[in-house]
Amino acid sequence: MTDDSRESALLPGAGGELTEKLTELQHQLGEHVRATMHIHLDADRCLEVIVLRGRSEPLRAYEPLPAARFEGQATTQYSEAFARLEAGDPAAMPAFAALVGLHADDALAGYHLRRLLNGAKGVRIQLEP
Repeated sequence: MTDDSRESALLPGAGGELTEKLTELQHQLGEHVRATMHIHLDADRCLEVIVLRGRSEPLRAYEPLPAARFEGQATTQYSEAFARLEAGDPAAMPAFAALVGLHADDALAGYHLRRLLNGAKGVRIQLEP
């Protein structure tokens, strides 16, 4: 991997398996890894963050879910809301608001709703230095 490119990958699994894959990825990237962080979003979900050195450009992020949650109605509703967000559809905000109303503990839906309420558009998130 060079400073001019970025790759993102869906890292399936959870718990120790995910930790092992992230550790392996960090070793493969070597000097590009600057920091890592593990954040508990709720009782069932965590967020793994890897900060890389190199050219800044948006990456697509994926959230691995257990099969039972993936096949649930909330995931279908989230996918529909996200598709609206991706398409620039103004109906994305009420779709995420409905999700938060039904699932107040859904940190990811809450995050997108807050972004939309603060004027953000689209699915790409650019972090400024």
